[in-house]
Amino acid sequence: MNKEAYLLIARDVVNQGYRVEYEYKGAIRTGYLKRMGNNRKGETTFENRKAQQTAGL
Repeated sequence: MNKEAYLLIARDVVNQGYRVEYEYKGAIRTGYLKRMGNNRKGETTFENRKAQQTAGL
């Protein structure tokens, strides 16, 4: 996957997903989740992208 495709997916997750906050190494971080559907076992699957790792957003 090239970087343009990666950034398009990341932007979609940020724009269409749910914003979540979590603690990591003593700091509050922000991430984004987007529900994709269910796997064969019936478990919910998500796309995710940590906000601080998403370049250009």
